[in-house]
Amino acid sequence: MTFLKKPWVKKTVHVLLSLVLTAILIAVFYMAVVLGQPTADEDDVTVADAASQPLLSPSPAESITAESQLTELISHFPTPVLSFVAGTGPTLIAASSYDTAFENGFARILDLTYTMEDGGTVQLRTIYPARALSLIDRGDYHLNQVTSLSMAGLKAVKMENQTTIRLHAQGTEALYVVTMPLLSGDEISTLMKGMQLSTKAGEE
Repeated sequence: MTFLKKPWVKKTVHVLLSLVLTAILIAVFYMAVVLGQPTADEDDVTVADAASQPLLSPSPAESITAESQLTELISHFPTPVLSFVAGTGPTLIAASSYDTAFENGFARILDLTYTMEDGGTVQLRTIYPARALSLIDRGDYHLNQVTSLSMAGLKAVKMENQTTIRLHAQGTEALYVVTMPLLSGDEISTLMKGMQLSTKAGEE
């Protein structure tokens, strides 16, 4: 056992254990995201079709601060965007659409930031293409429950850390991520009832 007491051995073991733990956390995170994706039985378009989604040519970033401008912003996005039905949920205070490098081209992200009555902030993120799982920051979130939730007609999984809750869903066209304060199950359900997928025409 003297061999294990050597400093370099301890350091090597520590590094290996850290790598194993990191790999496990990453696997759990991606498993959580995949749990929310649709199956061929639920939709004519399978997740496999997401692999054929073309990447985008770069375009200038856009941002708004008023809900009246949201329809115009959504009209420039290639897929339905996750948002709250106007007047039924939190208040939109900011939104931005921007490109980011992905594979050999560009993916596009649209962030909507809302404020609740108690001052809490909710962010709804839409990511194109639907296969861009690597663009979801793992952070320090852990899987809260294996059972899926319903979010704007999509299966979503719930993860959380010490301060926030995150919901993930993979549709046939985009990924959707919702970040909110720590809320009760009933509060989350109420909040999710006001969510919709808005198309370029501004409809569900």
